[in-house]
Amino acid sequence: MKKLIIPFMALLLVQCQDFQPNVSSNSELSTVNKQLLSELKVRDSVISAMANTFATIESNLNSIKQQESIITINAKGIEGANNEESINNDINLIYKMMLDNRNRVENLQQLLNRANIKNADLQKSIDQLVAKIEAKDAEIASLRQRLEEMNINVCLLDSALNQELGRRIENEATIARQDADLHTGYYIIGSERELKDVGVLDKRGKFALGSRRAVNEFNHDVFTIIDIRKTLTFPLSTKKANVVTAHSTSAYKIYGDKLVDSLVVTNYEEFWRASKYLVIVVQ
Repeated sequence: MKKLIIPFMALLLVQCQDFQPNVSSNSELSTVNKQLLSELKVRDSVISAMANTFATIESNLNSIKQQESIITINAKGIEGANNEESINNDINLIYKMMLDNRNRVENLQQLLNRANIKNADLQKSIDQLVAKIEAKDAEIASLRQRLEEMNINVCLLDSALNQELGRRIENEATIARQDADLHTGYYIIGSERELKDVGVLDKRGKFALGSRRAVNEFNHDVFTIIDIRKTLTFPLSTKKANVVTAHSTSAYKIYGDKLVDSLVVTNYEEFWRASKYLVIVVQ
């Protein structure tokens, strides 16, 4: 028995000497843990900022609601310039709070983007907050219109505030135009003869819009203008339909058995990527 103990102990010692902790693996785990902790801190910071922003904006909206009530009461019993000045002070206070709301939402969105957090629930919460602010904007615009109908001179007393509002209105109008342009599409459905007659197809039956000269001479009026996000189905009811313009075949489906019933866009972004014009030749 003693002879067996010595070799066993020697083997155990050798195994212990051969065991070395995987330093590289531990280092990698440490790096991953640090990265996860950092991401959690950023996420917690964003959520905390969101909570504070939401609370402040809700408080502002409640204050604005109170100011609106005060203005309405004052407007009904308006007498002289002093009361009109008081109404204008209240209106200016409302506009300042609304600007503060918009600035806070913008800062929050920038924070979310910088943190590179892709979270549908967080984004949905911000979108809902923006919708609340836009709804309040509409209420304030309606209140201002009612005051003007009562011959109450509404003016922004703070020139800086006036300029800021003007700048924002102009920017929002520009963004709205750009959004509309980005999501505007044109479509036309007709026989090959009809489409040639109106200049949509050339003599070979190809889409005529191509050269610079064709752009200048092209008749856009024959097309129906649509919002590509909303118009996804194009009724056809024809024997045969051929899409002449460049569109990904994986982004739409044509339905129908004996007759071609309709063309349905399944992915509007992919469908309209190559061309904002849709030309369908039917028979």
